Amino acid sequence: MRDDHLDLFITRLDEIGVELDVVKGRREAVSRISELVGDTQTCYWKHPIFKKMKFEGVAAENAELSLVVADFAIAESGTVGLVHGPGKAAADGLLPPRQIVVVEEKNIKNTLRDALMEIYSGNGPREVPANIVLVTGPSKTADIGLTTIIGVHSPKELHVVIM
Repeated sequence: MRDDHLDLFITRLDEIGVELDVVKGRREAVSRISELVGDTQTCYWKHPIFKKMKFEGVAAENAELSLVVADFAIAESGTVGLVHGPGKAAADGLLPPRQIVVVEEKNIKNTLRDALMEIYSGNGPREVPANIVLVTGPSKTADIGLTTIIGVHSPKELHVVIM
């Protein structure tokens, strides 16, 4: 039986138009991500899952696609939380027009409060992060002339791989 947090997270991702794959373990994740990347110019965070993949990374400003790993996810809103730091450049998650976010099922929390409590309680990183980005679907804005534009502030296409 799947966790209620996972089911709710999947429902919210579907509601906001995020492409989604649920895989079993790292091997399946590496296989699926490799299919999605193909020969696309890609930037990526330093993470063990990406070491097994056979591609050369490019600078974020030249990338068509970014690969990042969520530090947490929020079930109630379909949000992924990205904490920037060494090997996890903010530009990698903001500049390319497409993004693949890997979410480990154990990191799906019910609410933002639950996620932040873990980060600040000492169960998360040793130091409080200086920068946390919350991503809920592809970037959208209607600032200019009340016309909705997708992909202005960050990727216009978001794909989540849950493992």
